[in-house]
Amino acid sequence: MTRTAPHVAEILDAALGDATDEANIFGFHEGLVRDEAGEFPEAFRAEVADRAGLHLGFLPRTVGGTGVPLDAMMLQVRVAARRDLAVMPAAMFSITAATCVVLAGSVEQVRRVVALLDAGTPVAFALSEPAHGADVVSGQCRAALDSEGEDPVRLDGEKWMVGLGHRAGAAYVVARTGERGPAAFSGFLLSADDLAAVRSHSEPIVCMGMRGIDFARYEFRGLEVPRDRLVGEAGRGLEVAMRALQVVRIVGSAANLACTDSALRLTHEYGRSREVAGKPLLDHPRPRRAFATAISAHLAADVASVVAGRALQVCPPSVSHWSGVVKRVVTDATDTVVRQCGDLLGTWSVVREGVGALFDKVRRDAEVLRYVDTGPEATSRVLSGQIPALLRNLENPSAGARERVEAVHDLGAEPPDYDPTELRMASRGPDDVLSVFATDEAHLLRSVPDELVPWIEELARKVSELRLVAITPGVDLVEVADTFAALHGAASAVHLWRLNQDRSLYGTEPGSTVWLRAVFTHLFAIADRAWPRLADDLAEGIAASGRSLIDGGALLTMLPVRLAEAKTWSPV
Repeated sequence: MTRTAPHVAEILDAALGDATDEANIFGFHEGLVRDEAGEFPEAFRAEVADRAGLHLGFLPRTVGGTGVPLDAMMLQVRVAARRDLAVMPAAMFSITAATCVVLAGSVEQVRRVVALLDAGTPVAFALSEPAHGADVVSGQCRAALDSEGEDPVRLDGEKWMVGLGHRAGAAYVVARTGERGPAAFSGFLLSADDLAAVRSHSEPIVCMGMRGIDFARYEFRGLEVPRDRLVGEAGRGLEVAMRALQVVRIVGSAANLACTDSALRLTHEYGRSREVAGKPLLDHPRPRRAFATAISAHLAADVASVVAGRALQVCPPSVSHWSGVVKRVVTDATDTVVRQCGDLLGTWSVVREGVGALFDKVRRDAEVLRYVDTGPEATSRVLSGQIPALLRNLENPSAGARERVEAVHDLGAEPPDYDPTELRMASRGPDDVLSVFATDEAHLLRSVPDELVPWIEELARKVSELRLVAITPGVDLVEVADTFAALHGAASAVHLWRLNQDRSLYGTEPGSTVWLRAVFTHLFAIADRAWPRLADDLAEGIAASGRSLIDGGALLTMLPVRLAEAKTWSPV
């Protein structure tokens, strides 16, 4: 993350006040009250908009963005959404539609979208259909578009799970204008007037989590709109949407980390106060190992998220696959954290009072995040198509690969301004992260501490096996994609450790390998389709590190971020 990222997040968190104060409308308790009532977090949304500009932060500076680096903005999302996840979609559900318009829209369309966002009015994104879900190329919502004339466009069909669709002042709608393939779809920016008739017969869809955030079903019944609603060229609507979704997968990972951070804090507080056989629960070996397992998963997700946020700024043409990696790693890690924390809370994890009520909200919110934008299976399918190219010729990194890897992973390097126009449908191989690791393996084995040698050797072996599997006739590349995501994440963690040995990461001493070995344990288990098991000494070390960060009032991320509820502050 940029040098200013922790400071930017600290300023926002301090302004939002102590999250544990029950009288604080931006605290945990009031978030639960809103959730129970299904109330939209309007005051919270307005506060983060005013304090941090999160409603504009995902736009490039050139069209009205705040200019806050994306990795810093993602930390701001985490300190806000840890209090109540609903604030993230309330403030930022426009990210996909707005990015689509920035990528392909006219100057006037971009201006219109930015003006709506600046006024606090969301812009909806309508892609999925109830009959097809993630199989977007089978979508049947149709737009009759006269390729030569100026006749109105007629829309027929359904869209569903349209986030904030009832509040939106505009919507980017992907509709079929051709017969087959991705080029058979076009994008249209509908106005509030266009949507009025659609919303008049549309009931909100209520999800189990993120209550208060409405999801709409749009049913178009011969709706006629002016031809100037077309965004960019006909036939590019789906391609533009797929590029925009890369941004969403990366930025959205901050919301997952907000959930896991809260789950770990709730569990830590419970485990410290709950006594078993005369001592706190987390002082017993098995519970301590379970807590350490959860922390390790969270750290793996943190590495993937922070690094991908920086990659989105440094090398946007490469984030097509990077966005799939972060979505898979963070989704798997979130499941592990919630499961382990639930087991430690025991019966309290299933009752709707005390810590159980707060944990239940975190668990439900996290479950919705698993499927919003792109679910795990769809993510792996998208990633699988790029696997052969990404694993080919790893021993020959592409031009500039080392420079890109260092710019992304060196936390002292300031990344350039975010430019979404450089996003591409697919990354060109080989994968920079694995390629640079492969060429550096021999040097790493000579230079790393002894305790890292078997881990580096194991990662190299797994990468070699993956390359062989990927070229095996008839192999299921979707399965290969899941393993690729885990190994890419592990190699990324190596680069992060290698390039930041002068910094304290995750509350450990500079150059410490504790956090890296914990991340390896989690990601290797994912690659092996196994449950992670930390060695006793490693479990004790990573549990102590996590508890130190929580007790010290810091966010659970690589560089210290002071939280408002910190009673004392001892940065590590």
